[in-house]
Amino acid sequence: MLNQSFLKISVLVATLCLNALRVSSMVWNCPGQYTIQGVCDQNKDDGTTNINCHPESCSNGGKKWVPMSNCVWNDRYDVPGLSKQQCAQYTYVTSDKTYDCKNPAGHNYICSSNPTGGFMTCTDCFTVP
Repeated sequence: MLNQSFLKISVLVATLCLNALRVSSMVWNCPGQYTIQGVCDQNKDDGTTNINCHPESCSNGGKKWVPMSNCVWNDRYDVPGLSKQQCAQYTYVTSDKTYDCKNPAGHNYICSSNPTGGFMTCTDCFTVP
């Protein structure tokens, strides 16, 4: 009786450990789009590879933004020059080969280069049927 209980507990623990490894090893990269709601586009395409992620599982090196350079302030056309931005949300615009970027303050920019520190990555994602 004690051996059967030990065996059942061992199988349960092993199953939980294997499941935890399977889930924790998945990482989704978001080069096409990332929103603060956790929408992640895995390719620079028309949005057909979107996946939904829990925002708390998403980051870029521990940060909730990606650095981009060569950005023009889209909200204010009268502000000249290029800037570097911390983009909390971004979408790749295929036709222009630029990124629409929204920084944590909510200002919109158009950036002409890829994020200089990598894209957002997420570890807890799901699809909605």
